[in-house]
Amino acid sequence: MDLKKSRVANKSYEALLHLFNLCIEHGGLEFEDKRKVKCKNTPAKECGITESTWTLKDLLTFKSLKTLIT
Repeated sequence: MDLKKSRVANKSYEALLHLFNLCIEHGGLEFEDKRKVKCKNTPAKECGITESTWTLKDLLTFKSLKTLIT
């Protein structure tokens, strides 16, 4: 695999990891909210990285510090 294909593969993998951790709620991370309703959490919410489940639009339009610097 040449270097360009490898970089594209790495970026695709990173995007899937972000989608998995920020946007997709997982059945194994269930909790009861204040109303005693069972809800699902994302891994990022479970770890305290974010307070809400992100939408795909949130993920695609997020400006990271790395993006702002370069």
